[in-house]
Amino acid sequence: MEKKTGNTIKLGVFVTLGVLFFIIGIYFIGQKQHMFSNVFKISGVFKNVGGLLVGNNVRFSGINVGTVEDIEIINDTSVRVTMIIDESTHRFIKKDATAV
Repeated sequence: MEKKTGNTIKLGVFVTLGVLFFIIGIYFIGQKQHMFSNVFKISGVFKNVGGLLVGNNVRFSGINVGTVEDIEIINDTSVRVTMIIDESTHRFIKKDATAV
């Protein structure tokens, strides 16, 4: 009887730790993709986006404030880049801002 109880306790600890690691992993992945924070989308049209990939960081004054959500070819000379930016940065980005 004691061996069965010991195995049950070990199994319970193993399952609890597994679920805990799963939740922590989901949190960190969601934090990277801004799933659990207030965000807004902004897009810009560029002539050259060499090396830019979906998921790359968006920086404002050297600080990571978001990620690239989508890259869309408009025509042979223009590319539209859609970015997800953290809401706390919204007040610093003006209507006439430029992106490079």
